[in-house]
Amino acid sequence: MRTRSLVTTVAVLSAAAVVGARLRAGLPTSRPDADLPLAVTVVWSEDELTERAAALPPEQAALLAVCHRSPAPGGRGTELRLTSGHPESRQELRLLKQVLETGHPLPPDDTSGRPRTPGGRLLDLAIASSGRRGRL
Repeated sequence: MRTRSLVTTVAVLSAAAVVGARLRAGLPTSRPDADLPLAVTVVWSEDELTERAAALPPEQAALLAVCHRSPAPGGRGTELRLTSGHPESRQELRLLKQVLETGHPLPPDDTSGRPRTPGGRLLDLAIASSGRRGRL
């Protein structure tokens, strides 16, 4: 049991060192993809999306109007694509998906009760460095 704990600690510290070194050096921690289209898949067909658009708030209805719609692979709803370089577009598209599928935006997870572990600290560092772009 002690060996497993030691191996886990070494792995977490190694990952933290790599991420920290990349951040200090100014290197990207992931590939730049600002020019790629953003896409989400919703469970509704195009006809159902048109019906649901009437009940959306104005800003989300406008976002739905500029999204390119295509059938999702395997007949699993509709894929919404957005080609925009705006940093908040990914979050806006996720909120649109949440409102379309559940009727309201979902609250963020409450992390205040989790224990402060090395893995949790590494996750907090990664989340903070992601810059709310929706990617770690």
